[in-house]
Amino acid sequence: MRHVHKTACEILAFMMFLAVPISAGAEDIRLTPTSVGWTIQAVVNGKPGTFLFDTGGGNSIMNPQFAANIGCKPWGQMSGFTMQSKRIDMLRCDGVAVKIGKIDVTPETMGVFDFTRLLPPGSPHIDGSLALDLFPNKTFRYSLTDRVLEVVDSPSEIKGLDKKSSMPVHVVRDAQGLALEINLPVKTPEGTAWFELDSGNDSGDILVGKHLAGLFHLSTEHKKQKVSGSLLNGAAFTGSVEVLDLALDGNLGLSFLKDNDVVVDIPEHRAWVIPRGK
Repeated sequence: MRHVHKTACEILAFMMFLAVPISAGAEDIRLTPTSVGWTIQAVVNGKPGTFLFDTGGGNSIMNPQFAANIGCKPWGQMSGFTMQSKRIDMLRCDGVAVKIGKIDVTPETMGVFDFTRLLPPGSPHIDGSLALDLFPNKTFRYSLTDRVLEVVDSPSEIKGLDKKSSMPVHVVRDAQGLALEINLPVKTPEGTAWFELDSGNDSGDILVGKHLAGLFHLSTEHKKQKVSGSLLNGAAFTGSVEVLDLALDGNLGLSFLKDNDVVVDIPEHRAWVIPRGK
């Protein structure tokens, strides 16, 4: 997936999928790098597939061919908006069973959209994209260093986690409440900004909305520049930046995640950022 000029990632960023976990316990899900993003293995209605996993995806989808292979006849319409306010419409499949490792989820609705036609020629086969809406009642740890998505019932199950270093997050439920994204609190001279946690942004850039450019001493012209900032708990970030006309404050992608593990307790709206060295 690509950010902004990346229509594919923007489309994935709004996809609509409602899931209710029905199994308990910890599960480490392997993240596998590909030329189009990090993938996981999942079984949908008994059929295995390879899916992107996008923390900024909001909602999960499958390609039309995969939907046909699992016996789903897409119907209706779901609509949403990307982070640059582009409207996307798609069909839906209801009542499919999704299994990721030992974790079972029962989606009410899963989007059906052929985003692969927007990926570069020669891209690996991808059956869809899964997002955090699979785990609304869970705690997760996303670690590129360990190449793992760890899903547990409680943050107490995450080894070595300092509970005192947590900070509040916004759990964003767009798309009529079907989406689930996490926004991290970023300090500014005027107050707290909220940056989306987006493993689908593999551009190498931190994204900042034009409306906040001045607070980060950034130009709104398209040119190479750097940004530095810190989260509410003091965790620092720095890197190349792109200033864009966004419908949100900003976006922290893989350039942030390669240096930090992120743990989020979704039900309690708390997060931890753990530096892993540079």
